Amino acid sequence: MIRSKQLPVQPEFWVHRDSIVTVKGTTFYDQLAEDLDREGFGDAVRKLCAPYYSEKTVGKPPVDPEVYFKMLMVGFFDRIGSERGIAARCEDSLSIRRFLRYDITETTPNHSTLSVIRARLPEEVYTEVFALSLKPLRRAELITGEKIGIDSSLFEANASLEKLVRHEDGKSYRDYIKELAAAAGIDPEDTEAVVKFDRTRKDKKISNQEWYSPNDPDAKIGPRKDGAWDMTHKVENVIDLDSGALLSIEVQPADKADSTDMAGHLATAVEIVEYADQLLESESQDGDSKGALPTNANPESGQKTVIGVGDKGYHKNEELALLVESGITPCIAEPAGREPSQSSKKEAEAFHANRATRHSEQGRKLLKKRSEKVERSFCHILDHGGARRTTLCGRSNIAKRMFISGFAFNWSIYSWNVHGYGTVKQFRAGNRNGIVVVFGPIIVFWARQ
Repeated sequence: MIRSKQLPVQPEFWVHRDSIVTVKGTTFYDQLAEDLDREGFGDAVRKLCAPYYSEKTVGKPPVDPEVYFKMLMVGFFDRIGSERGIAARCEDSLSIRRFLRYDITETTPNHSTLSVIRARLPEEVYTEVFALSLKPLRRAELITGEKIGIDSSLFEANASLEKLVRHEDGKSYRDYIKELAAAAGIDPEDTEAVVKFDRTRKDKKISNQEWYSPNDPDAKIGPRKDGAWDMTHKVENVIDLDSGALLSIEVQPADKADSTDMAGHLATAVEIVEYADQLLESESQDGDSKGALPTNANPESGQKTVIGVGDKGYHKNEELALLVESGITPCIAEPAGREPSQSSKKEAEAFHANRATRHSEQGRKLLKKRSEKVERSFCHILDHGGARRTTLCGRSNIAKRMFISGFAFNWSIYSWNVHGYGTVKQFRAGNRNGIVVVFGPIIVFWARQ
């Protein structure tokens, strides 16, 4: 007779460590930990976070910042959107415990600890941690920063249309509709009738200038990807079109026009690549053989030409002129009927320069590549990374999470090129896109055709 498996009534008081069941073999997170250690990730983030911790406190020792950022990376790779879910996953998995360097007898950080650390560290720290992901990509010459594409996507905010409040008098949307229903001769206490009235009234209009969400004032009213209207945020990515790596990421108001400050965001992406080169140069000066600058980062090789690529939503004469001033060649799709500026010679020249680049063979190829590479980053970070609907409130909190998701996204590209897999799913499926051979500090990779 088959017996059902049950836990023993009285477990053993003492168990030899060798008899404890552990994860066998190398897992995705073991390889990720090895790569992060080789890049000095732990020491780098501890140095960045040190100014925000005090050595004079006599309480419980703080959670290692390396552990905190690794837990957020787990959220990306395991498609977990909430900090509660991340904490539960880290507590439950033996391989992730080993990734965090937590023994089975230790308690992993809970979700409230993650919230406390997020509030403690400023957004600048997350930006610099994100820049660390460009170092290995830059050293391996996987990114050049010479052809960059920009685009934006909307995602759902942790806010509800039903709980909107008026800027003018602080009145809720429900009370406002009840007043309109009463003025139209409908019983305001009849919920069904009030809802029907609100759905069918002809002069229905909700604007961000009049209404806001008290739960997340930074969220804006707008359409989701499926067309339904909701409270949303906007994320804008700048991508290296050669590798698909993320160079810069910004969380912006959902009602902001794409063309606004487009030149500034592209210039920021160029600066982040230069910052990654500075980090590599400092490592090289310290005698670290890993810190060698890539060939295209050598000042003696000449000034590199950067081309900024965007769709027609980014076409604006003022922004095109700013792009040219910052040394970036514009390649922005042009809406039908758009004319050059008649009042500014610089804007007119930038308009014609953009048109010439766009009509060139290289420009057409870059516009096609932009739609592929940039949209892929949104698919991985928002959809497969669990961030299409955020559980956080406030632009700053959401931006902090996006920076670490961008870090993990870049590391997945590096892992795919070096090890042949970039995600947990690919590792478990045995996917390999090439053969990797390591000769000491040198990594040789043959890609499969």
